[in-house]
Amino acid sequence: MIPFRNILALACGVLAFMTAEAAAPAFRADKPYPAIGLRFRTLADSKPAPPSSPTVYPITYTRGEKQWTEDLCSVEELWRNAQTVGQWIDGSGNGFTLAKIEAGIPPSDFGVSLSLKGVPSRLIKRETFQESYRDLVVSAKLQPEEAAAWVERFTGLSVRTPNAVKAGFSVSAAYSVPLERTSPRRLAWLFRVKRPGGTPTPWFCAVIELAEGSQAEKAEKNFETQFLANLRAIPVSTPRQTGPTAAKTATPIPSSPSRDAARASIANMKGWWAADLKDYIILANIRSQAGNTLIRSLKTALPVLRENMKKLIPPYEENAEVNVVRIFESQEEYQSYVGKGIEWSCGCWVPMKRELVILASDRFKKEIVHTIQHEGFHQYLFYASSMIENAMWFNEGHACFYEGGKFRTGAKPVFEKTWRMRVLKESTIYAASRIPFVLEADHKAFYSGSDKDRSVNYAVAWGLVWYLRQGIKPGSPYATILKDYRDALRECKDPLAATRKAFEGIDLKTFQKDFANYWKKQ
Repeated sequence: MIPFRNILALACGVLAFMTAEAAAPAFRADKPYPAIGLRFRTLADSKPAPPSSPTVYPITYTRGEKQWTEDLCSVEELWRNAQTVGQWIDGSGNGFTLAKIEAGIPPSDFGVSLSLKGVPSRLIKRETFQESYRDLVVSAKLQPEEAAAWVERFTGLSVRTPNAVKAGFSVSAAYSVPLERTSPRRLAWLFRVKRPGGTPTPWFCAVIELAEGSQAEKAEKNFETQFLANLRAIPVSTPRQTGPTAAKTATPIPSSPSRDAARASIANMKGWWAADLKDYIILANIRSQAGNTLIRSLKTALPVLRENMKKLIPPYEENAEVNVVRIFESQEEYQSYVGKGIEWSCGCWVPMKRELVILASDRFKKEIVHTIQHEGFHQYLFYASSMIENAMWFNEGHACFYEGGKFRTGAKPVFEKTWRMRVLKESTIYAASRIPFVLEADHKAFYSGSDKDRSVNYAVAWGLVWYLRQGIKPGSPYATILKDYRDALRECKDPLAATRKAFEGIDLKTFQKDFANYWKKQ
């Protein structure tokens, strides 16, 4: 199983023009990739598809009265991503993955083993993996059979003895690696390229994932006559940054495993670039003028948004983790990356990937500011709460509250009533009756029911936060609810228990009546 698989499967689902007789992958237009020291023909009619960030599993440990949480990732996923140097998908849905074999197969005792349902067998901290990665270095004398064992682990498919194939004069060795038949079918090759002076490069692995209806025989011929025949080695160097990059600043940009991993995910993705801010890294493939304008505005807006978030809800402790923002210009690419279930959106915070993913297409340009403020608040609250899960009413309520804010440098923020007030006004009594449910709803319950129910749940969550922040009078018995919730959450790390603690001593029926009366008058 290679990391490209999920991206490709999703992408195939949104490519409406894909036919039963898909075109076999072809390779056109030589392009240099100085970061890996190769010049090769790219998959024709293709777009780069950055590997999905490794899934993060927050594991909580308890020792006596002490409790702490560590972010762990799958050893296998980190290992695959670290050696994947590029992924592309063409207009017919064929996928192409290129990997550089620089680290051997992790030993069975690499990382920690936790027997938890739904969690990979071997986990490790990202920074620990990066420190230990060099210990997995492969021998320069790696034989084709040994490299084939690496391919087996990388693809997750059984392999047979590699077969030597003809290649261009600059290729020192090339082998096709027969893989077990799967659906979709995959083809794999190993190759090394001659450097100036005759010294070969490390082994590279190329994997083609065929779209349904694509001819394997033609794909094999195209790869060997178009890709292998035109390979060249070039000097390894850091590629020149393109795009509207961050302006130089006197404030040093801190390094972190997340920032390094974010940069690595687009290292060989033509058209992708990164912009560093103190607390953020923006990854984007924006090409339009409107998109460039958005990026420039974000460089100014994100720090201001963050400072106002900190004033609204101070973090439990300062967190040095960088906030990753990945921006797609194409709706198809965005949908492929975020996956089914949220492909309808134009932005989302993905906590398991630790990324805020945004679609910057012209279709959604009116919603983009509100989306960034809403989803960006989820991202902020995640770290501000030391990654402790928040209650849905508090989390969604504040995100909806924050999306209606107006923010300027040096000015006091102004929060406006949003369209959600109309939902409350149209069904005030029903909305007030939903408060006990919304206060105790977990993620599944909050999104259950009809579209109307979900709309009311959001409106109630927003209305609760607005009422507790903007609607109550000084000295109100409800004045400390939000602070009491935050304090309790930090102590008990349980969103439901924290909610009950915050409303302890509050007569809920009276609260519902006061809530309804306030919104009737608005």
